[in-house]
Amino acid sequence: MPPQSSTVASFHTDSNINENYPSKLGNDNNTNKACRIDKWVDSINDENSNTLDLLIAKFFYRTGIPFNTADCNEWKSLWRYARPSYTPPSSKKLRTTLLEKTNAIMKKQCDDVLDESNTVSLVTDGWSNIRNDHLVNYIVLIPNKKPLYYGYKDTKGVSQTSKRIAEDISEVIEEIGKNKVVALVSDNASNMRGAWNIIEKNYPHIFANGCAAHVLNLLIQDFCKLGRNEEVLEKATNIVKFIKNRTALTANFRNIQKTAGKYKRFLSLPVVTRWYTQHECLYNLVKNEDTIHQLCAQKKLMAQYEGNAKFPAFMSTVNDKSFWDKCSKLQELILLPSQLIAKAESNTSNLSDVYIYFKSLLQNALYSEDERSIIKKRFEFLRTKSMGYAYILNPTNQGGLGMEEHYLDNTFQELNDYLKLGAENDDQKEILENEFRSFMSFVAEPGEKIRSLFGKKDFCPRAWWLIQGRNKYPNLSQIATRVLAVPTSSAASERVWSVFSLIHSKKRCRLTNARVNQLAYVYVNTQFLSGSCMDYFLQQVNEEEFLCLSNEEEEEEM
Repeated sequence: MPPQSSTVASFHTDSNINENYPSKLGNDNNTNKACRIDKWVDSINDENSNTLDLLIAKFFYRTGIPFNTADCNEWKSLWRYARPSYTPPSSKKLRTTLLEKTNAIMKKQCDDVLDESNTVSLVTDGWSNIRNDHLVNYIVLIPNKKPLYYGYKDTKGVSQTSKRIAEDISEVIEEIGKNKVVALVSDNASNMRGAWNIIEKNYPHIFANGCAAHVLNLLIQDFCKLGRNEEVLEKATNIVKFIKNRTALTANFRNIQKTAGKYKRFLSLPVVTRWYTQHECLYNLVKNEDTIHQLCAQKKLMAQYEGNAKFPAFMSTVNDKSFWDKCSKLQELILLPSQLIAKAESNTSNLSDVYIYFKSLLQNALYSEDERSIIKKRFEFLRTKSMGYAYILNPTNQGGLGMEEHYLDNTFQELNDYLKLGAENDDQKEILENEFRSFMSFVAEPGEKIRSLFGKKDFCPRAWWLIQGRNKYPNLSQIATRVLAVPTSSAASERVWSVFSLIHSKKRCRLTNARVNQLAYVYVNTQFLSGSCMDYFLQQVNEEEFLCLSNEEEEEEM
């Protein structure tokens, strides 16, 4: 093997560098003089140089730093002082060869993990980028792992009919391996629901479901439109906008918060595409009621806004006690569904939880009959057969305890039919039926020790089926572990689009879709492979301020 080539460079310390970085290592002046380096030689071989290139590239891709940073003199100077013999990659190399190489390495690693997985779910969602190109992403969810970004498809203006969507999804299912895929989760649009029917017909073992978090968000919107609630939310939004869009009011508002030492969170606006922000808007407003009253009591400050057309309505709402009472009631009304959205979006939520979420809503004494009627309507819209299967096969639910009778009867019949569908012959059908009856008897009246196990906060029904359930009911466990692996929301797809939007920003609008996809692939899947990697993009954005500012109307100060 020929020896690796290397680069050698000498480095002279600069007087300015010595002043800024003192060479003292101890109290002995003689020692300090001996340790001072005025000249040294640096050497680097091709292997180390290539490794450094990849590390720098990944640093750029993971932090979202613009590529042209690599061409600035300060960046080059840094490396000349740190490693004189090393030349860092140019912006062109970062966005071409290194990006392709990093993607190839990461794809091999992701494919290896995917090949070893027996059960995966596919999550998909559509989005329009800054150039209004309609894209569709595909996310693979593997139990107990972070989401894997599989890839995207540019629809190129082709109408997204149910048939076309199903064809694209089928292509991804075949690439992954149709026997691995147990579920498809998407939004609840009519064309997607049509695609579910096609997928379930072509792949009978795959469960197609809608996003529970999305339906809970629609439920919040339904509540906000009831009676005078829509008017209350509009008035609350107008108060927030009036204060936030005026620098003098904003500054004084924060000063009052600081002086009073009370509630410190600022006002926020609801965002249509951000779920449960209506509750956050109302909650922050109600908690800051005293601060707003103190702000409005400053006559000299408020006098400068008296000529504004919106000022009378603003002051009238602030001074209306009934408004604050209605505001408080509305935020209480949408509190529970807002909390349930957060649960549905979590990685620990399983399909059986959907019944539990809606049961907790229907049993809440806060809701009137009209509101319960809306809850039932939304649940019927979301409900699928597989949700019932998961509820019954979750041992903590004792074979369907708490499920309404008409749901329970239908679900038992549907589950029995599904068990027969999965059997290869009559003997296996009988084995599955016997195991199911035995399981139902076991969970219907569990002993004290088993009941204690099921009642633990960190109890995982799928993990139980993988260990205890597999020993007791080996054939039934194969079905139970599949249905309990189904996610409850398409939040993973939404988060990938957030990464896309942060990469493909106004300042980087010239990036091609293919390059944005490569950058997103490295960013998202670094977290997938590491299991616990910081989300730098979310660290860069103050979420609350982002939500507040994204929907504000521009107004001129008076």
